[in-house]
Amino acid sequence: MLVTDEQAEQSLSWLEENIDASVKARADHDHLDEFSKTVLAEIQLNETAGMGVKAAETYARAHEKFRGHRKLVDEANRRRLKMEYLRRFHETRLELWRTCTASARLVR
Repeated sequence: MLVTDEQAEQSLSWLEENIDASVKARADHDHLDEFSKTVLAEIQLNETAGMGVKAAETYARAHEKFRGHRKLVDEANRRRLKMEYLRRFHETRLELWRTCTASARLVR
């Protein structure tokens, strides 16, 4: 059999045990990504007096504070994607196990 009963049980356990971690990874990324607008606005408000709109936005996006924030967003995105890919892996493994066990029952 392609997927053993033990592997299917491991996948089911992983899915159950990682619900909170998956939710947290997604929420952390979404929160940080949404906060990017606030970081940009603060930089533009505090450091770009007298600049045009485009120049102020360009300055803010190149600012060290915003680049540091984007690194945090990128790290959170990697954690979120890793959890999503692992979830898909375990769900796929369970589907394969279901298919194999159903096919085995039909053959009998």
